[in-house]
Amino acid sequence: MFLKKIEIQGFKSFADRIQIEFQPGINAIVGPNGSGKSNVTDAIRWVLGEQSVKSLRGSKLEDIIFAGSLKRKPLGMAEVTVVLDNEDHFLPLDFTEISITRRVFRSGESEFYLNKVPCRLKDIQELLMDTGIGKDGYSIISQGEIDEFLLSKPEERRLIFEETAGITKHKARKKESEKKLEETSMNISRLDDLINELEYQLESLYEEKEKALVYKKLSEAEKELEVNLILIKLHNVEKKIKNYEQELARNEEELKRLKDVLFIAEEKLKNKNEQYEKESFKLEKLREESQEKNVQIANLKKDIEFYTEKLRDYQTQKEELLVKIEGLSDRKSNCKNIIKEKILLLEGKKLERNSVEGQISRLKENVEEIKNKILKEEKRIEDLKSNIIDLLNSTAERKNILSSLNTMNDSLKKRKEQIIGEVERLQRTNQITSQEIEAIEKRVKMLDSNSAILKSGLNRLCKEISLLEDKLRDLQKMLSDKAAKYNELNSRLKALKQLENNYEGYPVGVRNLLLDLKNGKINIEGIYGSLAELIYVEKEYELAVEAALGGSLIDILCKDEDSAKKAVEYLKKHNLGRATFLPLTLMKPKIIKDEELLQFKTSSGFVGLAESLVKYDKKYINCILNLLGRVIVFEDMDSAIIAFRKNPVFKIVTLDGEIINPSGSITGGSFKKSLSLLSRKREINLLNSDIYKINKEIELIKDEMFLVNKKIERKNYALNYLKKSLEKLTIEVVKFNQEKAEKNKVLEERKDRIHILCLELDQVEKDLRELDAEIIVARKDIDELNKKICENQQEIKKIKDRMQAVFAEKEEKEKKLEELNNRLSLINNEEYGLRLEIQHLQESMDLIKNEALEYNQKLSRLYELQESIRNEKMAREKFLVEISSKKNLVDREYEELRTNFIEIENEIKSLQKEILIYRKKIEKCDTSVNDIKIKKASHEMEKNFLENHLYEKYRLTPAQALELKKELGEIEQLQEMLNNVKEEISKLGQVNLGVIEEYEKIKSRQEFLISQKQDLINAKEKLTNLIAEITKTMEKMFLATFEKIREEFQEVFVELFGGGKADIYLIDKSIPLETGVEIVAQPPGKKLQNINLLSGGERSFTAIALLFAILNVKPTPFCILDEIEAALDDANIERFANYVKKASDNTQFIIITHRKGTMEIADALYGVSMEETAVSKVVSLKV
Repeated sequence: MFLKKIEIQGFKSFADRIQIEFQPGINAIVGPNGSGKSNVTDAIRWVLGEQSVKSLRGSKLEDIIFAGSLKRKPLGMAEVTVVLDNEDHFLPLDFTEISITRRVFRSGESEFYLNKVPCRLKDIQELLMDTGIGKDGYSIISQGEIDEFLLSKPEERRLIFEETAGITKHKARKKESEKKLEETSMNISRLDDLINELEYQLESLYEEKEKALVYKKLSEAEKELEVNLILIKLHNVEKKIKNYEQELARNEEELKRLKDVLFIAEEKLKNKNEQYEKESFKLEKLREESQEKNVQIANLKKDIEFYTEKLRDYQTQKEELLVKIEGLSDRKSNCKNIIKEKILLLEGKKLERNSVEGQISRLKENVEEIKNKILKEEKRIEDLKSNIIDLLNSTAERKNILSSLNTMNDSLKKRKEQIIGEVERLQRTNQITSQEIEAIEKRVKMLDSNSAILKSGLNRLCKEISLLEDKLRDLQKMLSDKAAKYNELNSRLKALKQLENNYEGYPVGVRNLLLDLKNGKINIEGIYGSLAELIYVEKEYELAVEAALGGSLIDILCKDEDSAKKAVEYLKKHNLGRATFLPLTLMKPKIIKDEELLQFKTSSGFVGLAESLVKYDKKYINCILNLLGRVIVFEDMDSAIIAFRKNPVFKIVTLDGEIINPSGSITGGSFKKSLSLLSRKREINLLNSDIYKINKEIELIKDEMFLVNKKIERKNYALNYLKKSLEKLTIEVVKFNQEKAEKNKVLEERKDRIHILCLELDQVEKDLRELDAEIIVARKDIDELNKKICENQQEIKKIKDRMQAVFAEKEEKEKKLEELNNRLSLINNEEYGLRLEIQHLQESMDLIKNEALEYNQKLSRLYELQESIRNEKMAREKFLVEISSKKNLVDREYEELRTNFIEIENEIKSLQKEILIYRKKIEKCDTSVNDIKIKKASHEMEKNFLENHLYEKYRLTPAQALELKKELGEIEQLQEMLNNVKEEISKLGQVNLGVIEEYEKIKSRQEFLISQKQDLINAKEKLTNLIAEITKTMEKMFLATFEKIREEFQEVFVELFGGGKADIYLIDKSIPLETGVEIVAQPPGKKLQNINLLSGGERSFTAIALLFAILNVKPTPFCILDEIEAALDDANIERFANYVKKASDNTQFIIITHRKGTMEIADALYGVSMEETAVSKVVSLKV
């Protein structure tokens, strides 16, 4: 295995994507300081898993991404890929070539790829663990690390020995096992706490469980007594209901007779009211007409007064305008005389200005000529200076080129000899490979014909399966849609049920009381529930009923005031809040009389009585009638307002929830978009229905999917059989093609290599000829440039001498020009002042002219307005006479109609008194009927209450309850026995029936946790044994490897230094996995001493000896050395180079170096330069 290739982009100074292909053996990377050579080492270390930015010579992660230069912007990403040749399967992956890629973004995100497949950093670290080429391995020695290794603490030195011994994986396993052991101990501790807590809970629950069992026994006795008591009460109530029905029939017959008589009287009153309305309308019309005439007369009189006043104003304005026109004529004559004087002064100033401008023009021309002459000479001086700078730069550049050309000439001659030898070797190898390829091609042709037959059958089956899979996908989509709909509805249903069960939306007091009743915490008889729970309303009437009931919707219905009192005391005692109760014994029904209801029924928009829109148990009728008996529902606000005007004594609500109260106040507006208490119950029923339908549809889809899946399975079975047959053929074809491709690839690579080498040879020869010519030209150019620099300096001195006289003449001319410019400025200012005065006088004359014209126009308009006003005044006076005569006629007609209207009004009052008498009689009879109905309803409610109580508490109908009937005594005896049983139950206090089941669950959980604890104890014992076993294995491996390295180090040290001796030893052999490693060395002619006392060169060479000793014990596939020989002298460099050459048989070396001795042993040489600022490039020359 060896490092085949590295690709770098955006990493540190490598802004552009570069690729370096390494060869087996020794590869050397050279280049000037700061060119980016060491960045190649950092890139390899980073891609192999290095996480410390400090180790990569940075302070933060962004430092490894190209930061930009003067010409380039910073990059947002750094990426490095290394390609490893794994033909010997050194790494445990079934690939002959392995690529590892690492990518980091400026935002901090990182990506890792193994053979272009995303992976984790941990995967890469585990793959390279114990191979010596990981981030902590000894295969990469960066700049300065060779010295750091020796100067580090003994405990830190041991890491490289652990990597060599291959115990890194065992160390990781041990650390993981110790972590698991710690977690297991903590889990055992937690289980102990849980078991103790459960023991405590069981002790506290035992007494409650026993109490619950007693409660269940007493509850059975209570049921038997209460059922028999209810049956006796039901029999007594039914007798009373029959008596009330007979009495009610007699009273209703009398009520009907009285209503017929009342109807006739009301018809007469209706006719008189219609006549009254007509006469009233006529009378009102005449009154309005008379008032209108009065208003017209008053307006006409005001107009006449206004026109008289207006005529007087116009006469005054006319006299004022005539005076103003006469004054404007005098001002105009004065302005004309002043303008003539100013024009004469202006002409004199113009002549003086022309004379001065001529003198200035001539002087400017002279000054401009002098300036041009000066600029020309200065430009000449600047050009000469620029030429001198360019010549100096060219001279320095030529000298640098000459030095580079000499170095390149030496390198090219050596490279020419290497190329010729390599071409001959590659040509011999290519002949053998071509013969092997021909044999492979014959075998592949035969296999291809067999696979074509199988492919046609395979395609037909694939099409059939594809059609079936499309159908299956459609069914799956349908199923998914239905399942989503089911989940949506089910979630909604659960949420609504939870809201319903938790009494959400109710006040705190109401919710706490109902929940405690529901959970059995209290047992108060006669509490039926909230009003919202006990009624049902259709969707279209929900808003109306909610508005009508208002806050009563959340009130609690109860049997009587005693039940309410007990509930209030319970809330007060436990501080649970407040609630309103509706005792059925105190709630008196409120009913609208039929004749009153009849008035509303005939109105448009009438829906009905609010009580009739509600479904409820008849035992609650008193309460419902009390709250809704006198509430009428209309469709909208308009129809509700019209009905209210007819009889404003009832509460009216609309279907949208608006309310008109008997007081006349109106309530309305928008509701919050949330489920009300009434709509919540209705929606639960709808959701149950929808869920049932969707379940049926899902079952049908699943059945069809089952049939399609069966067909696909049969087709797939046939398909798999064909695929396996085709795969066998394909594997053979692929195998031969791979073999052929590999050989072709090798052949092409060799041909390409030969071609490249030939081209390179031609290029080298050409470059050598060109270099010789360029060296001669460069030397000649340097001499010529020095000569030109001297000539330019002499010419600059001559030009400066000439320019002194020219500057003196220029200053004299400019001074005279400044005096003339000042004189010209003064003349211009005086001329400008005269022009402004003339302009202002002309503008004044124009204003006078315009003002006079405006006054004449106003005078003409005043004459016209006076004539118009006189005509309007005469017309108003004439119209006033006509209106006054019409008003007198209207007043006479109004008095005649008023007399007739009073007579009709008296007749209506007489009829109303008669109707009132009949209504009182009907009301008395109606009250009697209602009293009977209430008594009957009360007993019916009692009957319903008994039946509901029987069903709600024991889930029994009266018929079913008869089966439990026994002769246990009279009502009083049964009641006394029942009270005794209830008292016994009450003495038990609050009983939690769920405690029986809860006790068993906790008991079972305790037993389960005890068994879990025992399992953890066993696991802890196994982990302890495993850690001891791993530790023993690690010690054995470490000591064996350490001894081998020690022996190799002693031999390599002597070989490299040419004598002397060295040794390594463990500071404390009793703890080999923790103790540090000490190094001692004795170079030839010196005493044995600690490594820290050696010179810098001796210390580096000792470290190199130790590195080679480790490589001899456990060679790594490749080793990267970054200037580790920098401190060595020439003699030691030669020894170092010879040993690297020897070690390259087992390890590929990539060496970054400045030393000539190291470069000479390289099989491949790469140059790194920085042609552009801050951007590294790999030069094309490769030797």
